[in-house]
Amino acid sequence: MCTRLRFFLLLVLSGTSWLFGCSGATPGGPCVDVECSGHGSCEAEDDSARCACDEGYEARDLECILTGSDGDGDGDGDIDGDVDVDSDTDGDVDVTPECVGESVSEGMVLVPAGTFWMGCNSERHFCLPEEDADNIPYHEVYLDAFEIDRTEVTVSEYRECAESDECEWPRRGEESNMYEPDRDDHPVNYVSWYDAESYCSFRGKRLCTEAEWEKAGRGTDGRFFPWGDEVANCSRGVLGAIGLDMCAHGRTMAVGSRPAGCSPYGALDMIGNVKEWVHDWYSQTYFSESPPENPQGPDEGVERVVRGFSFFYNVGFVNILGMVSRAHFLSDDRFFDLGFRCCRSAP
Repeated sequence: MCTRLRFFLLLVLSGTSWLFGCSGATPGGPCVDVECSGHGSCEAEDDSARCACDEGYEARDLECILTGSDGDGDGDGDIDGDVDVDSDTDGDVDVTPECVGESVSEGMVLVPAGTFWMGCNSERHFCLPEEDADNIPYHEVYLDAFEIDRTEVTVSEYRECAESDECEWPRRGEESNMYEPDRDDHPVNYVSWYDAESYCSFRGKRLCTEAEWEKAGRGTDGRFFPWGDEVANCSRGVLGAIGLDMCAHGRTMAVGSRPAGCSPYGALDMIGNVKEWVHDWYSQTYFSESPPENPQGPDEGVERVVRGFSFFYNVGFVNILGMVSRAHFLSDDRFFDLGFRCCRSAP
């Protein structure tokens, strides 16, 4: 039985139909993890959540903010708190100290040299059965210091490469951000592994190895998500869920718009918005065969590894698999929820 079918049956038999957005079955209901900024209470209405705010506050995106305020005091109209996505559409993200890692190069964060634990830890988190899993064993890996893009590559950034004829233009398709208005600060999508590699080279960078991507996202303490082991929700990642206002509605959002999902090193959107190409060829058994230092992936293969989740994924599904989940696609595949970011070795 193929892995995907076996996993689907596992979910069904365990009674987890709520993963796929079925109404009325999400543990805790639609108000789970909705705090209304501490200035109101959450009320459930027809499987949707809304905030009933205290006097002097108004509801906006499942937050209660001061009436007449934008919620973060900067007057720009964004209820973002930590991240201000610029209106100049240059692709830059202004980040306040709540989510700032050490930086050497502009737009990148530094991940120091050292070891981390990679893969799924069955003693701490849910892992697929051994015959189906491709992210076991849980193992220690050493990586040299490297830098990783703080956010996914944006439309405006990628356009510069395409206009210079160094990159192929993204494929046109439904919700292709390159060809939609007012999405310069959204992640570029409909790009292949080759497109991603070309862009990173254009910037003097390279695609991240799978190990680099995972360390940048979860740090060294074995956490299940960039922010820790607390459950994923739509305030921490651009993810999908029925009836929740803060969740994605069939499209991406501006990069960096979920600062609560910040990784230990200051990387954003490691969970949600778009899935991300990495350098490595895919092998189901690679984690049991990989070298303990600076693994680069198998020498050859048929498909490339893709990491992370996108706006298309329901938060319940994400909470079961965590950021140790691996996917794999052909190198020339281009999808509506697939993008990338770049890395380079630390100077």
